[in-house]
Amino acid sequence: MSQRVNLIQESPENFDALNALSRGAEEHARESGVESKLIELVRIRASQLNGCQFCVAMHTRSAREAGESEHRLTELENWPDSSLFTESEQAALRLTESVTLLNDRKVPDEDYRPDTSTNRSWRVCYGPSR
Repeated sequence: MSQRVNLIQESPENFDALNALSRGAEEHARESGVESKLIELVRIRASQLNGCQFCVAMHTRSAREAGESEHRLTELENWPDSSLFTESEQAALRLTESVTLLNDRKVPDEDYRPDTSTNRSWRVCYGPSR
């Protein structure tokens, strides 16, 4: 594998901008009622999909600090086949996979549908669609 760009060293202004975006999204999610554990599950899953072990470890540590169980952390990679995640968590993880694995497609409309357990659209966390 080739050496990856160290964004902190190569482009600190872009790194700062990405961190500001992440902090803003987290703040908005919390204000919308999303629990810390779910925020970290989403971060872990995106990091798993992106293949970033550093980020997986960092967010797993944060999830444990937020009270997430080892069993659910172990099952996260196989969440679609697990009964450990609520309907709301599954909707968040499905959207996470959709926006992380874009390639040549857009996020499916059904992943933006309201969560049936809260009747809240995941757009409240990620902003309006454009």
